Amino acid sequence: MSFVGDIIGDITGSNQAADAMSAGAAQSAEATLAATEKNIEFQEWLWGEQKALSEPYVQAGYSALDDYMGMAGQPYTMEDLYLDPGYQFRLNEGQKAYETSGAAKGMQLSGPQVKAQTRYGQDYASGEYGAAFGRRQTQLDNLYRMIAGGQAAAAGQAQQGTSMGTQVSGSIMAGGQALSNMYQQQAQASAAQAMAPWNTIMDIGQLGVRAYGAHQMSDERLKENLKHIGTLESGIKVYEYNFIGNKDKETGVIAQEVLKVIPEAVGEKDGFLTVDYSRLH
Repeated sequence: MSFVGDIIGDITGSNQAADAMSAGAAQSAEATLAATEKNIEFQEWLWGEQKALSEPYVQAGYSALDDYMGMAGQPYTMEDLYLDPGYQFRLNEGQKAYETSGAAKGMQLSGPQVKAQTRYGQDYASGEYGAAFGRRQTQLDNLYRMIAGGQAAAAGQAQQGTSMGTQVSGSIMAGGQALSNMYQQQAQASAAQAMAPWNTIMDIGQLGVRAYGAHQMSDERLKENLKHIGTLESGIKVYEYNFIGNKDKETGVIAQEVLKVIPEAVGEKDGFLTVDYSRLH
């Protein structure tokens, strides 16, 4: 095996490590994003369920508020009492009772009878007004309690919405951080991958100088099974290959390509091109 056999696989190993690092970062980000989406979906579902449970109370509060505002904006008067069907019915029944009683006593349409009926109507109206007003206040109180219940339900919805917003915002931030970490790790892997060919070429150059001098055989005509594995900063491609008649894997450049970019790094020996690896960059 030639001297470069000591560092065969450096670039390939570095590429594999970089690819694994990039793939791992992508998988981690995908897992985080998937969890983020699930969390957002769950929060939206939970918000919908909670809202559906409280929505009837909110709507009842809105309806009660309309009725309350309509009643509270109009004071209760005697005219309202007179228009009450229940009041008229009870008043008529009471007057009929007086008439029946007066007829039995032979006092129908007499002065005392008329006076008694008038007093009854006045006293009944006074007492009935107080009772009717009390019933109206009770109705207003009931409406107010419905309004308060609707208001509490609406406040609960608002609080639940805020909580969901906080949860979703946190999930989105976590997803963004996962993507940021993935991009950073992939960039680091790419940088390491890009430096691997150069570092390996430097190792090859140093070994080549110690073993054979600065120039090494790099003529394309002597190589086979070329596989591009990297590129130097100068744009010169790095290959994995083997020399014809030798199955050992080598790593290096092609002299014909170097000649186009760094001609001073190319020499000739026995009719084949050589490369001074110490001049590559």
